[in-house]
Amino acid sequence: MWIDKAALDVEKIESSKAINYKALISRSGDTLNTAPWGTEGYQTVGKSDKYVGKEVTIVKEAVTRRATWALVDLPDGKQLWIDKKGLNIEKIVSTKDVKYKGILNRAGDTINTVPWGTEGYQTVAKSDDYLGQEVNVLKEATTRRAEWLLISLNGRNLGWIDAKALKVYDSIDFTKNVSYKALISRSGDTLNTEPWGTKNFKTIGRSEQYLNQEVTVLREAVTYRATWALVKLPNDKQVWIDKAALNVEKIESSKSVSYKALFSRSGDTLNTAPWGTEGYETVGRSDDYLGKEITVIKEAVTRRATWALVKLPNGSQVWVDKKGLDIEKIESSKSTNYKAVFSRSGDTLNTAPWGTEGYKTVGRSDDYIGKEITVIKEAITRRATWVLVKLPNGSQVWVDKKGLDIEKIISTTAVNYKARIVRATDSINTAPWGTEGYKTTDYSNKYFGAEVTVKKEAKTRRATWALIAFNGKELGWIDEAALKKLDPNKKVVVIDAGHGGSDPGAQRVGVREKDLNLSVAKKVQSKLKAAGYEVIMTRTNDTFIAVSERARIANISNADIFVSIHTNSFNGITSGIETFSYDLKGNAKNPLVANDRNRMLKSNTLSSSIQNSLISNTAAKSRGAKKANFHVLRETGMPAVLTEIGFIDNTTERNKLVTNSYQEKLANGITNGIKEYFRLVK
Repeated sequence: MWIDKAALDVEKIESSKAINYKALISRSGDTLNTAPWGTEGYQTVGKSDKYVGKEVTIVKEAVTRRATWALVDLPDGKQLWIDKKGLNIEKIVSTKDVKYKGILNRAGDTINTVPWGTEGYQTVAKSDDYLGQEVNVLKEATTRRAEWLLISLNGRNLGWIDAKALKVYDSIDFTKNVSYKALISRSGDTLNTEPWGTKNFKTIGRSEQYLNQEVTVLREAVTYRATWALVKLPNDKQVWIDKAALNVEKIESSKSVSYKALFSRSGDTLNTAPWGTEGYETVGRSDDYLGKEITVIKEAVTRRATWALVKLPNGSQVWVDKKGLDIEKIESSKSTNYKAVFSRSGDTLNTAPWGTEGYKTVGRSDDYIGKEITVIKEAITRRATWVLVKLPNGSQVWVDKKGLDIEKIISTTAVNYKARIVRATDSINTAPWGTEGYKTTDYSNKYFGAEVTVKKEAKTRRATWALIAFNGKELGWIDEAALKKLDPNKKVVVIDAGHGGSDPGAQRVGVREKDLNLSVAKKVQSKLKAAGYEVIMTRTNDTFIAVSERARIANISNADIFVSIHTNSFNGITSGIETFSYDLKGNAKNPLVANDRNRMLKSNTLSSSIQNSLISNTAAKSRGAKKANFHVLRETGMPAVLTEIGFIDNTTERNKLVTNSYQEKLANGITNGIKEYFRLVK
C-alpha cells in the first residue's frame, strides 16, 4: 500500500568521513552493497564470503542508525559498503619507548604518520630519500603485519617505518672513567669490543672463561639497554661486559670510630676510598709512616678486608688496610678496689682507656684536683696503665694512673698487744682501707666490745690501721681509732643492766625495772672505772638487748667476770636482796665451758662476795647467794652472777630503790663485792 513518505523514519547516513587503513574481511554472511545497507538507493551486489581473509583498504566510513559502514577497495578493484564489524582492522598491538640508533639500508619502504595500515595512517616519505643515513629510534610498535619504528633525524621526527628497513644499534648515552675492582660473577654474558649492541661492537668471548676472577673496571658506558663496564681481565685484555654480571668491590658496612694506632706494616697502599671500591685512588704507601701514630676515625668492611680511615700526622685522611695497623688496645685488665686523689692537672677523663677503640674524652682532671675517688678497674695498653675511677658525682671515667695519688701504705710495724673494739661503725678489710686491692669483709659492730689481738700496724695518708685477730683467727685490718689498747694488769668486768627498750621488766606505780637496773649499773660502771677496772656495758641506754646477745658481748670481750643487775617482784610483801650463780641444770650450748668446775667455784665466790657486800652497804634483808638456770649465767664463759637488788612491788623497798642515795649504796655494795672477789681470787 502507499503511505505518505513524511510518515516514515527512513534509514539514512547520519555522518561520514574519509579515512585510510587496512583490514581483513573476517566474517562471512555480510552483504556487500552499493551504499550503506538500508539507505536510499542501496543495492546488495555480493556477499563477504567470497573475500574472507582477503586484505582490503578502507577509504570511507558512514554511520547510520543501524551500524557503522565501511567503503572498502576490494582486491578486484570494486568499491562496496560492508558492516565495519565484519572486518579485522590493522591495529597496534603494543608499543614501547626506546633509545637507539639505526641506518636506513632498504629502499622502497614507506615512512608513515602512524604504523602502516593502522587507522588514519598516511605515507609522508620513502626510505629511498634517506638511504645510508643514521637515524634515532624513539619508539617501537607491533601490529599484525610487522614491527614498526618511529625514527627521527637531526631532531625532527620522520615517521614510522618497517623495522626491517634499518640496521639498528644501541647508542651510548654517557660514559665516565672509573677505577674499582670486581669479580665476574655471572655466566652467559658476552665479552665485547664495545658495549653490546652499539655501533661496530663485536663479541669476542664469554664470561664463563673468567668466572669468579678479579678484574679492574676502567670505564662505564650507559645505553638504554644496560650499564656496561670496560674491564681489564687477568690477561690484561680489555673488554666490555654488562655491569650486572660483576660482583663489584663495595662497602658492605661502615661505622664511625675513634682510637689510636701505629703504622706497623710496609707495602700497604694509602687510598682515597677503601681499596678496590668505586672511585678509589692510591695516593701513597704506608712505608712513609711506619711507626707513626695516627687516629682512626672510620671503619669500612668490603669483601676483601676491613679498612680504616686514618688521620695522618700531616692532617690528611686516607684509607688503609686495618691489618697494617698496630691498634691501641687493652693488653690486660683487672678489677680493683682502692682510693686515690687526683693529683695532676691536664689529664683527660675518657669513656675507655685513652686511644682504645671507641674512647671519647668527656672531661679533664683539673676539675677534680685534690678530690678523692675510688679506683674500680685497671687496664694496661701500650701507652700506659689506665684506671677506671668512680667520681664524687657517681659517674665512671678512665684516667692515666700516673695522675693519681694512690692511698698506699707508708710504713708497717709488727706488734703484739691486746685491744678492745670500742667503735661499732668501722669496716674490717683485707688490707688497710683504701689501699690497692682492699676488700671489706666484715664490720666492727659484730665484734663490738670484743678483745682482739693486734698483730700489725700500718700507716697510710688517712689513718693508722691495725691487723687484728679474734680467738686466734685473723679478722683483717681496722682503723686503730676503733680500738682501745688493753692494760694487761686491768681486770675486765661486764656489767649487764637487765631488760630495756620494749622489755620494761617488772613495773609498779610508774616505776619500771629497766630504769632502776640501768641507773644502778651506770653507778657501778663509774665506781669500777675509778677503781682502775675496765668496764664493758651490755647497754648504756634504754635499748632492748636479747639475752643471747648479752652473753655474746660478755664472751667476745674476754672479760674476767659478768654481773647482771635486776630488780625483783613477787607478792607485794616479800623484800630483800639475792644473788644467783649457775645451777648446772640447764641445757648449755657449750656444756664444757658452762659446767667448767673452776668457773662454777669462782661464780660461787663472786655471788657470795657481792651478796655479802650488798647487805653490808644497804642493811637490806639478805635472801642469800642462790643457784638458778638463767640464760646469762649458763651461756657465759666466765664467772657470772645475777643480783636482784630489791622488790619493786614492795612499797617500802620501792620507795628506797628510786632514791639516788639508796642506789649509791647498792652500787657501792656491788663494786665492793667485785673488789673483794678479785682479792680472794688471784
